[in-house]
Amino acid sequence: MLNVIKTYLDDFASNNPDFAKKYNDDTRKKSMEECCEFIISQAKKGGKNGYTDQEVFGWAVHYFDEEEIDFTKGISAKVITNHHAELTQEEKDKIMEKAKQEYHEKCMELLQNKSVRSQRNTKPVKPETTIEEPNLFEL
Repeated sequence: MLNVIKTYLDDFASNNPDFAKKYNDDTRKKSMEECCEFIISQAKKGGKNGYTDQEVFGWAVHYFDEEEIDFTKGISAKVITNHHAELTQEEKDKIMEKAKQEYHEKCMELLQNKSVRSQRNTKPVKPETTIEEPNLFEL
């Protein structure tokens, strides 16, 4: 969420000089992390389960536009975005190789655990002792 909003604000600042002055002012105690907290606070206040990109970006701009802004901090929330990251073929190949390696390691671990369990669960075979039963016809 943070990277998507930062990218939007960087682009917005490059096209809006007045906003860029406030956004890039290091003397103000504003941060992207706190901006995200402000957005979550606003979303929680709104009471809906979903918001458009423009609503969220509007809150981000508002956060940096205002000199002093009061909001509830430390709200716990699950954030779901509709941002889709495009991966290069090299990144996809690395992820696939890592997944294969993790799968192989997990399978080997399961096989080793199964082998150890089966060794623990096997009972030593007792030699059969034969008990001679008396035969009534041989007495």
